[in-house]
Amino acid sequence: MKHTRKLLSILLTLALVLSCSVAAFAAGVFTDIPSGAYYERAAEYAFEKNLLFGTGDGRFSPNMNLSRGMLATILWRNEGQPVAGDSAFTDVRSDAYYAAAIGWATENGIVFGYGNDLFGPEDDIQRQQLAVMLYRYAEYKGENMTVTSSTPFADDDRIANYAKTAVEWAREREIIAGKGGNLFDPAGSATRAEAAAMVYRYLTADRGDDPDDGEDSPAPNPPVTEPDPTPTPDPTPTPEPDPDEEAKVLVAYFSCTNHTEGVAQKIKTAIGESADLHEIVPAVPYTADDLNYGNSICRANQEQNDEAARPVISGTVENMEDYDVIFLGYPIWWGIAPRIMQTFVENNDLSGKTVIPFCTSGSSPYNDSNIKASAGNDITWITGQRFSSGASQAVVETWVAGLNLDLGQ
Repeated sequence: MKHTRKLLSILLTLALVLSCSVAAFAAGVFTDIPSGAYYERAAEYAFEKNLLFGTGDGRFSPNMNLSRGMLATILWRNEGQPVAGDSAFTDVRSDAYYAAAIGWATENGIVFGYGNDLFGPEDDIQRQQLAVMLYRYAEYKGENMTVTSSTPFADDDRIANYAKTAVEWAREREIIAGKGGNLFDPAGSATRAEAAAMVYRYLTADRGDDPDDGEDSPAPNPPVTEPDPTPTPDPTPTPEPDPDEEAKVLVAYFSCTNHTEGVAQKIKTAIGESADLHEIVPAVPYTADDLNYGNSICRANQEQNDEAARPVISGTVENMEDYDVIFLGYPIWWGIAPRIMQTFVENNDLSGKTVIPFCTSGSSPYNDSNIKASAGNDITWITGQRFSSGASQAVVETWVAGLNLDLGQ
């Protein structure tokens, strides 16, 4: 009898536990999504449609970043996971969870990669890249891509040229709503929450559902990248340009002995027609005596020892606003960049651009500290490379390829 009562007690306890668990699960698919969050329905929809899963233990991890490979996988899953050939990208492993998705997306013109057979599957996807991939997916679906009117974002001038049409299209169709202050944050990474919301708005637009009308994120600076919620590792795809609208590159250099100029020309050759060369010319040219480092009072030494020195530049860069990527080349003088490089970055608005320094030196190491400090904060600054004066074209091309730039090639 005692055993029977004990068994009944255990069964009753289990029933209570199970009923509580069911009730908790019924309250929401994921335990880390607050009720009423702008992305709540989007996350549930993605889960219900097997497009995007959780990250384990009932969590959605809304603030994690989404990768380029994961977004391709979401769109591929929405198509029913069609069979496709290999992607031909050298950085996409054949056994990776996103391999088939990227192969399919490549075949159908939805992704194109960075050039040099690179896709960057595990790079965090930028918000503007996400818009571009959704735009191309809509083109693949045969939708009307006409944009009749679009209200510009406050940071519209920071949207890369290749992404402008896609962002206008997505905003007109209320796929993207932006952040606080009418900001889009084009180069910001997209979080799982933000990506789920944008994908949901696009996929439900013609299905009679009622997508949320709020902002893409609840605060002006929310996370903008989305990780892979599946058991497989989360890849992070890189930004992707529109093949019809290449990102523009400027290779600006200062060179007194032609060493830096030679490397600049090799960079332009490595990038191709989308790159322009610009020589930074001092208003007062440097003479041999000016560069006589053995003379402590020579012009170069005096300037390098004076943190406030800003040699005047002759000429300006035309249409600086059109460039997305800026290579900055210079020789190393007394361990840092010549002061004229600080004149250049302070006289040009580099906001929203990707800046990549490169320098030449016979023995001094790479250093960009003084120009980086002068350039401002709203810049994607990539640590560059030091080259010897005789650097070969192959060496320069290998470096450029390793940057995985989004040049639309």
